[in-house]
Amino acid sequence: MSYKPSERGKLLWTHMVKRYTIKFAHDNGQTCREDWDALVQRSTDAALRTALEKCKTQHPQYAPTLPQFQTLVELASGPANTGPSAAWKLCEYVIANRKLTGAQLRSPWTYLGGDRGESITGVVVPALDGVGYRVLVEDMQAFDPAPRSDPKPRVRSVMEELGDVNWGSAFPDG
Repeated sequence: MSYKPSERGKLLWTHMVKRYTIKFAHDNGQTCREDWDALVQRSTDAALRTALEKCKTQHPQYAPTLPQFQTLVELASGPANTGPSAAWKLCEYVIANRKLTGAQLRSPWTYLGGDRGESITGVVVPALDGVGYRVLVEDMQAFDPAPRSDPKPRVRSVMEELGDVNWGSAFPDG
């Protein structure tokens, strides 16, 4: 039983044959192969377009192999921007909420858990010229201040905890 490529696979194959002439079809077959089609089906149109544009500069004479084209597609897809990583957030939290010495800021910190992104569970700041710290992601999440864009609610609540002072005039609502 022969494989029937998808419409997107046929479009890619047509483009590759036009770009790299009959040599591409001779080396890879007259129709889109199943492995190429699988890559096409799991890729976005934007990533495929970008990968095809990159073929012009990175593979000007000869067609890319499937692994080379897959790399171009993956680079074009890029990681989803999910905001700062857990390591970045943890680092910001420690700097903002712990008293660190210059030596501690310059020295390497040891991250606990995985080595990247969300798999990190904490950080250890060495005790150089002062106190060392072990801060976990749970510590950071337990301290959930108001967003930086509007510090007034957090400042008011802290000031109100200090005593029976009327702080309303210090922070007008306007």
